[in-house]
Amino acid sequence: MTTDRIVLEPFQKKCGLLFQEEKRLLKEIFRPEHTLFFHIGSTAIPGCLANPILDILAVVFDIGEVDLLEEALREAGYELQPECGINRRRLFQKKREQEVHLHCFEESHPDVGRHLRFRNYLFSHPGKVKEYSALKKKLLERFVNEPSQYVWGKSRWIKQIDCLAAFEARSFLKVELKGERKSLWQPSEIIEAMEDNLYLEMMYFAHYIPTREILFNPDVTVLQSTISDDTFNCILRARFDEKSVGKRVAQVLSCFEEKNLPLTWWTGPRDTPAQLPQVLEEMGLCPQEENVGMYLDLQTEVPEDESALSVKRVLSGRQLFDYDSVHVRSEGNLDVFEQFWKKTPPLLYGKGAPVEMYVGYAKKEPVVTGLLVFYAHAAGIYYIMTLPKERRKGYGTAMMCHLLQRAREKGYFLSVLQASKQGKGLYARLGFLPCSLFVEYKKPQLKK
Repeated sequence: MTTDRIVLEPFQKKCGLLFQEEKRLLKEIFRPEHTLFFHIGSTAIPGCLANPILDILAVVFDIGEVDLLEEALREAGYELQPECGINRRRLFQKKREQEVHLHCFEESHPDVGRHLRFRNYLFSHPGKVKEYSALKKKLLERFVNEPSQYVWGKSRWIKQIDCLAAFEARSFLKVELKGERKSLWQPSEIIEAMEDNLYLEMMYFAHYIPTREILFNPDVTVLQSTISDDTFNCILRARFDEKSVGKRVAQVLSCFEEKNLPLTWWTGPRDTPAQLPQVLEEMGLCPQEENVGMYLDLQTEVPEDESALSVKRVLSGRQLFDYDSVHVRSEGNLDVFEQFWKKTPPLLYGKGAPVEMYVGYAKKEPVVTGLLVFYAHAAGIYYIMTLPKERRKGYGTAMMCHLLQRAREKGYFLSVLQASKQGKGLYARLGFLPCSLFVEYKKPQLKK
């Protein structure tokens, strides 16, 4: 969402006072014990030129709580806005004497820490504040009546600061609220949590890696990379309408064709319209792999790992190299460590982060990997990958047992994953049940 017209004003202390006033109003609507409020955005940064809009970050334990407050917020002048590609955010706009944007996130959402790190980094780097203000002035001169272009023009600079702030931070900035994880799930809720968890897994590191770019659209999300690998170039969360689906698919595909990039188009149970798969095939994409969405109720008995496998969480550069080496020897992309992992701030997989990476060692050699994503009140499991020569030795099962025990330790009651044809049997033996289908569509890389 952007405003009708951009206006830049010098920093004003009154915005801090207005934040305190608005915070008092919001505390009467939200449950104070389950919500924290922060002043974010340029009006919170001394010395920074700002569009005079008060940005407030509201952190809640469960985003569903915000949905129940929509009517009360409307009575207070707040109108719900479209999601605009930011998953599990609720954005409200208040247009009165002082325009306010209320950004509501769950406490597990990584954008909570990202917003606060960005603000705090500029607090302590006044030179960057001057640089940011100069960029805004330059963009405003060029896009005075094009607010969307103005916002897009800032995005790469903001990403650079996000990355610098993440490298500089000593610990993961996490807001913790008291509450119990969701334990009773309806089938539709499981599918929603599964898709949202998968979405975060695909997007999480891309916010910080210079070799990857996120193209947010209201009806689809596109990730591109300089790495010529369809794992890093993908399309997901299509929400097209029936009339424009063909045109939109063609527009999205052209972004990759212009750069001669390979791609994967993920389709899930909530993608629209129903004829999207047919349109993708008409555009030359072919279904390459079906992944069965599966879930496990962690309130049931979870098996323990009784193997000799030594499972270590990735917390050092050496362990990160070992994690990548298993993937390289399994799938063969030699560029990923240099172009991706070496550019990743360690904070993102360190203690307190919502993403945890693991390596399993047999006789001190890395043989299997696994990744956990704690998001949308579910523990998502990804990248259970075993070296080809070490398969059928129980290492994949041992890693799964370790991850499931870790999820229970963290207080989660639901685990979700997408199973390939090869892995489905393993997950079924551990008690996972099928509930949905995800299909990967691919198109051969075009040669110049």
